[in-house]
Amino acid sequence: MTTDVNIDFSTGNTTLTDVGASSSVYQLNHRLYPDGVSAFDFSGFFNQTGTVITDYEATLTDGELLMELKTASDGGTQGRLQMDIYPDTEACYTTQRMKFMPSMASFESYNTLTWFVVNEMRVGLLGVDDHRFRITTDLVSVSNQMFLVVTGSYKSVTPPDDTWEILWSAPVVAQPIPINEWFKLRMFLRVGDSSTGRFIAKFQKDGQAPVTLADVRNQTFNPRSTAVNIKHLNPLKLYTNNGVIDYVNGEGGTLAVSCSNLQLWVA
Repeated sequence: MTTDVNIDFSTGNTTLTDVGASSSVYQLNHRLYPDGVSAFDFSGFFNQTGTVITDYEATLTDGELLMELKTASDGGTQGRLQMDIYPDTEACYTTQRMKFMPSMASFESYNTLTWFVVNEMRVGLLGVDDHRFRITTDLVSVSNQMFLVVTGSYKSVTPPDDTWEILWSAPVVAQPIPINEWFKLRMFLRVGDSSTGRFIAKFQKDGQAPVTLADVRNQTFNPRSTAVNIKHLNPLKLYTNNGVIDYVNGEGGTLAVSCSNLQLWVA
């Protein structure tokens, strides 16, 4: 694989560093919210409410991109802030340096199993492929600690029904995810059947050895269809229900993640 895009979020260079990606194969979302990140020609942020930007903020300061999800939207049931990347490839590898901010420390004591997606990779594309597959990485709170949980699921029926069925779940690794500490999150996905499909996720604190969070050898496309390419990535994402948002807000906090570097390789 070759490095297709490197995003360093440098305040001295307010555009993405494009190092060779073909626009016919690779593009990033052009919906830009709010003005704090509108200088990025190829980056895009999407919120559930579209043009209503009071629910969240994405700001650039000293080479760090800070994403904050402040309130629920979509009728008050959930909130979402994400970076959208649209490749078209059978395999990809991403790496990013990030940290969960002190403002969301109260989530450690939430201690209720729920969905809180912080990374998502999709095989197939909404509006194009009815039989899609996704790998979600959720942040969960157990015994006052945070962990990452990886799940592979597929669309069980065609739209507009939004039913997803779990195909596999990676065993949960007892690696606590810190608050206010930088770490790298590396992910590799190859589309394939139960013999050739592969997904790997690794976590690494600064100055420490990497820890494998998931190493899955299983099918990575919808079992109701033939294989299609990876077509949608959310390497940076805050997507959860109003219960999580209200709990953290009620404790005086805000769900927030910061990123200082993101790289993408495609096959």
